[in-house]
Amino acid sequence: MFDNLIKKSDDLRKWLTDLLETTILPEWTFALIDLGLRALILFILSFLVYYVAKKILLFYTIKLVRKTKSRYDDYLVHRRVFHRISHIAPAIVIYALDESFFGIYPSILKITHTLAIIYMIGIVFWTLQAALSVLEDIYNTKPYAIERPIRSYIQLLNLITIIVGALLIITYLTGVDVAKIFAGLGAMAAILLLIFKDTILGFVAGIQLSANKMMRVGDWISMLPITQMERF
Repeated sequence: MFDNLIKKSDDLRKWLTDLLETTILPEWTFALIDLGLRALILFILSFLVYYVAKKILLFYTIKLVRKTKSRYDDYLVHRRVFHRISHIAPAIVIYALDESFFGIYPSILKITHTLAIIYMIGIVFWTLQAALSVLEDIYNTKPYAIERPIRSYIQLLNLITIIVGALLIITYLTGVDVAKIFAGLGAMAAILLLIFKDTILGFVAGIQLSANKMMRVGDWISMLPITQMERF
């Protein structure tokens, strides 16, 4: 089907060429019209694939999930994990067909190719964040979740996914090796550790308190008087 559409777009381009040869329009007009038509056809194709993925496949997937006895897969629907995955479908179409549509326009081909890859990277990490929220929801169903919450860990993992996704995008755009970027970040991290030392120590202390069950809801905290604390 896609091959036929590409062939028809080439036939349309040839027809436009023959038409413009009989007119007094400048040559750039032909290129602009041809480029616009190719972009329109590719947009329609990607939209149709997105519609099929979201309105049809997604509908039956959610319907199947809700029929299962397990509650865990219901969290996937609640956190809209499948909805986020469906957004990657049009980007795959553009990535797969952009060379066929824009092969004669190298600059446009490079732009669409780059945007498609960046979009797919963003969707993958956006979906991963929703999956982490599902993991938190499943954990909160356990009886020990009240005493040992993991929200802070999930937030930390979300931050890590954002950083990793941003690094991948920067690496792709600049062409710089990932190892060099991490080397630069390592030097920056050393400086940040010195600046935010107290904050990091407090965060680590909170992890130790939670992991070792050193404090529970309802415990009393007593502190020494200031005069006695100064002795230490």
